[in-house]
Amino acid sequence: MGDPEFQVSGGAGGTGARYEDIGVLAAHSDDLARDLAGISVQGHNMLVDPDLVASAVLNPGGFAKIEAGLLNALDGPDGLSALSLGFGERAIALRTVVTSYQAVDEAQARAIDTLRWAAGYGLGGALQAGVLAPGLALPLVAPLGVAGAVFGDDIDWDQLMTEHPGIVDNLVGLGPGLISSLPGTPMVSDVPGAADLLGQLYEDGTHQTVERGVDDTHDSMRFPPRDFADLIDGLDWRNREANAGQPDQIDVRVITNPDGSRAYVVDIPGTKEWNHPFQQGYCVFGRVAVELGIPGVGGPLRG
Repeated sequence: MGDPEFQVSGGAGGTGARYEDIGVLAAHSDDLARDLAGISVQGHNMLVDPDLVASAVLNPGGFAKIEAGLLNALDGPDGLSALSLGFGERAIALRTVVTSYQAVDEAQARAIDTLRWAAGYGLGGALQAGVLAPGLALPLVAPLGVAGAVFGDDIDWDQLMTEHPGIVDNLVGLGPGLISSLPGTPMVSDVPGAADLLGQLYEDGTHQTVERGVDDTHDSMRFPPRDFADLIDGLDWRNREANAGQPDQIDVRVITNPDGSRAYVVDIPGTKEWNHPFQQGYCVFGRVAVELGIPGVGGPLRG
């Protein structure tokens, strides 16, 4: 802590601020500045109020004290005018901070993307030459090797990726450079471009929807959801059913509200099988619960 400036230091994960929160604080500062300025204008009008000025004839000393007190409250160092100006300056400073933070973050993101691209390109070239350049991609993928050495075959990869999502970011970030290093492939500058290029390896399939009838084997299927917990319960049931041998099933519930309007809940289980470009199969991405127009639940919901 320091004086007079407020400072924060330390913390295991450092400190952070969201652009939206700073923007809200700037808007509130603007509102305070306008409100205080309006009150200050009203106070200045009181200084020249005809009744107040007329009272100076009867009590000159009292009139002088009132005028001096009002002037100090309005235009003094800590008066309303100064406060209004201060909050206005704070709003400008906060918006400047947001702009500078965004510029720095974007520059850092570009630098990280460039580093990952270069590491991927170098790694691809080294692999093609039969030589793995030491340290080229090690900083990006080292946590995987460390985890494997520590836990061996018992490592929980799902948990590792969940707790350390940066590993996935780094591995995916290597893709554009790695693809660009391959003979005969176009130069790919970013992850979306690499994903688009890989997507062209998959043949366009033909979707087919088969109605399986009404499923009333679970309470979540027989009764409309009352809250978020009921939505998740129904999704969990559908996911377990999908794990039981019908991996491509999707549940759609039509709910009629008391006013006659309809709402729909769509449960899509998570991914059951990954397939490479030349393998026939299915792949349902994500786990989604979408709710529209159900009273007391809120929405839309995605999870």
